[in-house]
Amino acid sequence: LGLFAFAGLAADDAKSPAAGDDLTAANQLFRSGKFAEAESNYRALLVNDPKSADAEAGLILSLLRQEKVDEALTKSDHAAAIQVSSAAVLAARGDVMFRLARMHDAERAYLQAEASDPGQIHAHLGLATLYDAYSLYRHAYDQLLAARKAAPDDLTVQRAWIRMLPRKERLAALEAYLASPHPDTEEETLHWKDYLAFLKAT
Repeated sequence: LGLFAFAGLAADDAKSPAAGDDLTAANQLFRSGKFAEAESNYRALLVNDPKSADAEAGLILSLLRQEKVDEALTKSDHAAAIQVSSAAVLAARGDVMFRLARMHDAERAYLQAEASDPGQIHAHLGLATLYDAYSLYRHAYDQLLAARKAAPDDLTVQRAWIRMLPRKERLAALEAYLASPHPDTEEETLHWKDYLAFLKAT
């Protein structure tokens, strides 16, 4: 399943249309895999609105995707203390805990995010990843289904669902995914390309 640390970035936390546009732009950079640029944009948003939960979550995830794990943890601790009920921040914190192999803390953060907002797909995908790591495949599948039910058109949900598709559909879906902007590191993109080559060759 992989770690879907880019799901659930929303653009509804802004206090003005201009701020909303800036958050949308930052989220788009993140979803296009431009994590350093996204980080800069999220930081700028937080200067103007320090209480923006979506910007906090975006910053944490941008740092994590750049392997700035210690800084992501520091930001996560700070954000969680302020945004105690934000599903976006809690789900992002779950990703940080997962990266640090603090599995119990990761599960707790994801479950808190899910309780705060049952439609928070990042929490569902995070739990799917965690349960998959524990070989709890039925639980992982249930979480993936919940994410798909909540947001079937979301790119990250579709990405997670690729391996569940019949082989022919899987190949077509993966080709379409790789042909469009996608929020993966170079290493992850290479992995997907290798998997696509395997599907074509077998």
